[in-house]
Amino acid sequence: MNTKKILLPTLLLMTCNIVLADFPAKLAEIYYPATIHDFHIKIKVPEIAEYNQEVPIVIESLQHPSLNSRTEEVSFYIDNKPNVAVATYKLSPVSIADGLSSRIRIPYGKNTIYAIARLSNGDVIGGQVDIKAVHACNGGG
Repeated sequence: MNTKKILLPTLLLMTCNIVLADFPAKLAEIYYPATIHDFHIKIKVPEIAEYNQEVPIVIESLQHPSLNSRTEEVSFYIDNKPNVAVATYKLSPVSIADGLSSRIRIPYGKNTIYAIARLSNGDVIGGQVDIKAVHACNGGG
C-alpha cells in the first residue's frame, strides 16, 4: 500500500492515507480521516473539450471493495477547484451509482476530474480522469 503524509492547514501534522493516486491535498482534507482508495470508479468524459464549455461526466462503473457496503454519496470535483464539489448526489439504499452523470465547465489546458464516493461501511473510494480543453480553432494541438 502506497501512502503519503499530507500537512493539513492546522497546527498539528495529521496523517491522511491516499492509496494508489495523487488526489489533491484539499480532497484528502475533506475526506479525512478516511482513506481514499483509487481505481474503484471509472469515469467517462470526452478526451478533448472546447475551452470554457460544459462537458458530460458519467460514472461508467463503481466497484465496491467490500460486498457488505453500498454507495451513500458521490461527488465530482475538478482539479482547479478541489475544495468545491461540482455536484454531489446522496443515494438511497436501493440506488446505484453506475450511470450517474453531471456536466462540468472545463478551463483551458489539461484538467483532472475526480469522482469520490462514500460507502455505507465508512470506506471512501475514488477515480480520476484527465481531459484537455482547447480553443475551438485549435483542434487539440
